[in-house]
Amino acid sequence: MGAPSMGGVPPERKKKSGAVLAWEAFCKTTSAQLKLEKPNQKGSMRQKEIRRLWKKDPTSPNRVDK
Repeated sequence: MGAPSMGGVPPERKKKSGAVLAWEAFCKTTSAQLKLEKPNQKGSMRQKEIRRLWKKDPTSPNRVDK
């Protein structure tokens, strides 16, 4: 069991919010897609692109419409 967080609940027992779950699902699917499209891309560049795409994705609660 991990060390308790500041709130007294171990991190592995905290419930994830809808935004966190949406981000994790988006990361998983987008990362797999980008790996197929650009197999030689570095992981750091892939993460940068995922964050850029997330800002425009309709499932993102913090979407920036531009």
